[in-house]
Amino acid sequence: MKYLLLLFCALFMSVVTANAQQYDDVVYLKNGSVIKGMIVEQIPNESLKIQTRDGSLIVCDMDDVEKMTKELADGKRFPSAGFNKPKGYFGLVEVTVPTVILGSDFGFTMVNGYRVVPQFAVGVGVGLKYCAFDGGLFMPLYLHLRSDFLNRSVSPYLALDMGYNVSVSYYSYSGPMISPSLGVSYNVGRFRMTTGLEVMLSPLVELNFKVGFSF
Repeated sequence: MKYLLLLFCALFMSVVTANAQQYDDVVYLKNGSVIKGMIVEQIPNESLKIQTRDGSLIVCDMDDVEKMTKELADGKRFPSAGFNKPKGYFGLVEVTVPTVILGSDFGFTMVNGYRVVPQFAVGVGVGLKYCAFDGGLFMPLYLHLRSDFLNRSVSPYLALDMGYNVSVSYYSYSGPMISPSLGVSYNVGRFRMTTGLEVMLSPLVELNFKVGFSF
């Protein structure tokens, strides 16, 4: 158990370290202009949208783009008026640790999906969890629905996982699973961090603590 806790701490510190160095998306146009910021939307062979550090959104035709690169930023942060990535691919990595009351799970999960609008994302998740209650190891497979209430740098969120737990070892943990969670999401560099509580129903009732980041 202590090794899993150390793993959790290591993963969290790696996220903090990764944010210590931020990179800009740099777009070079054929007319000689250079735009630095973050690409928030890209339509292949058509256009791309760039958020600059002053909060402006610039739309460029792909025919006008000479090349795109990434360069080390100067340490300034993007405006915190809204989401770092308001629309497009949605990836989420979370680590689970038990709470004092009813908690029993250590593990990690990863979701791949799509952020439809800043306040809503959907995806498919998979993970690996260890149940401290009985020593069982299981793999959750699920549909992930997430709603951030506000289009702000800090927002409460509500998420719902629905799927199936597949037993990997020892205890027969297989069965349908439903897992709502409630917490806070917030911008940290290029990532959208999440911190919250999860209630998992399958087959036991558990209350676990979750921390993660989306990209």
